[in-house]
Amino acid sequence: MHGSLDPNDPAQSSRLLQLYRESSIFCLPSRYEPFGIAFVEAMLASIPCIGVRNWAMPEIIEDGTTGILVPDGDVDAIADALNRLITEPSLALQFGLEGRKRALSFFTWTRVAESILKDLRSVRSLPE
Repeated sequence: MHGSLDPNDPAQSSRLLQLYRESSIFCLPSRYEPFGIAFVEAMLASIPCIGVRNWAMPEIIEDGTTGILVPDGDVDAIADALNRLITEPSLALQFGLEGRKRALSFFTWTRVAESILKDLRSVRSLPE
């Protein structure tokens, strides 16, 4: 275990990036995850993700394209997903590359700001 790493600390941030570079799969079957920034970070590092079909994970992970979604609490499904990505490295690579594209398309600060402005314009007349 590496413990909690503070992304605001340069040394810890560097260590976190190194861990992503050393990883081949990111699996976080969280029982509660309003928005999983760690999934986006993994996707930006071209790592395929495994998460559950609850909370924001289906919004982040595109099942069968950028990773695998499993039922909440289904340990066998998690094991099967891990085994699939371990035994099919070309699939893991494909998911990782697609995940990076998805992260860059939907989860950058520019994209978030554009989405917020679009929502604000829909409820109030704001200049373009």
